[in-house]
Amino acid sequence: MGKTMIANRKEILLGYQGAFENKLLSPDDPNDPYFRLYAEAGLDVLTRPDIQDELVNIARYRMAQNRESFPYLVNLTLRSINYDQLVRQDQDGDDSYPEEADTVDAWRTMLTDTIIPGDYYPQNMNLYNRSVQSNVDARYVIPKIWALMNPDRVARNPRILDLGSSRNHGLKRLALGNQYPFHQIDVLVSPYRRKRPLSDEIDEDKTARLNERFVQQTFGIGKSIGVDVMPIHYKGGNLWVKACSFYPGEFRNKDAVARFDAFDAAETSKVDFAQASCTDELEMRSALKSRRGFDMAFCSNMLYQMSEPEVAEAIRIAKNYLSPDGFLVTLDSADVDRRSLSGLKFPEQFYDNVHRPFGYKTSVLDMRSQEQGFQEIFRWKNGRCNLMIPNLGHAVVNAALSDAQRAPSSLAAV
Repeated sequence: MGKTMIANRKEILLGYQGAFENKLLSPDDPNDPYFRLYAEAGLDVLTRPDIQDELVNIARYRMAQNRESFPYLVNLTLRSINYDQLVRQDQDGDDSYPEEADTVDAWRTMLTDTIIPGDYYPQNMNLYNRSVQSNVDARYVIPKIWALMNPDRVARNPRILDLGSSRNHGLKRLALGNQYPFHQIDVLVSPYRRKRPLSDEIDEDKTARLNERFVQQTFGIGKSIGVDVMPIHYKGGNLWVKACSFYPGEFRNKDAVARFDAFDAAETSKVDFAQASCTDELEMRSALKSRRGFDMAFCSNMLYQMSEPEVAEAIRIAKNYLSPDGFLVTLDSADVDRRSLSGLKFPEQFYDNVHRPFGYKTSVLDMRSQEQGFQEIFRWKNGRCNLMIPNLGHAVVNAALSDAQRAPSSLAAV
């Protein structure tokens, strides 16, 4: 892991304060009322000296080892609250979360209990040692869209290497095809390169084309494999990944929770799993053995946790497993930057919705034209991939969303 320059106490507390304020101003989901309650509770408990002491300890410990940002630490704390409530539900059968957590007082109590668990557990190890490990299957609409936008380049049933696959829900969703159709994606009217969208206006024509031509199309995959540094089964892993994969309000959607559990239990001959670090060439070789020639490698929301040299190494290794016609597709907070070792550059305060709206980006590296580096194709409102700004300056994307019925096979940017 890379490291963050360790800040002093005042800077750390101001960093947390700014991240909670940002969460209040620009929640991950504006329709989820629990983000506001969580942010208000966070700003409240941040005035307590004992809470301050523990948050400073957590930040210093993590920053000594990893590349961290305060928005990330605030998100991690929210996921830890989710986890604590899921454990309680699992042990006691209490499924009142989040419905009964409808006041700032309730969130203040949960937040305090998560940061300072009590005398028996003086520290919350989730906050010190765990990373956010989400498995949001909705993100896997991206390799589906890209494959269908490139019918001359990608096999009808593409073989996909999923790096940072968590519990393999994404590949399972693709393998199970139309049993679990993807939700509609809205296309925003806005120039791609503009930092802030001009408005919230939806482009009805491009939205219809995107969904009819790509999102709603029948799609399947060939023999694919997910790779993750964590084992697919470990104590507490199911609940931790679930805690990281849902916004608080999403737990009210019992169908979505049931789908998560269904993917956890599902078995399909088209999807395998291997435990390995994607930055360790020997581990990858041992895990994948003779498997090569994948049509696509997908890195979903995990490269940001690595240092720049580690990102470059992960990309170099991934390219070894792609076919000469293959694509490396990423979803992360990175900007394309050819001056960096990897061709991607992560901002200091990643996943900051206030200063970096639509900060989730999909970038593609074409094995046919590696010298061109990564090219951005989509920006997303959040990690749920339901509101997109497409890069119409990219030939494939522009053709795919125009009146033309097929996208060109070349990936050269306009």
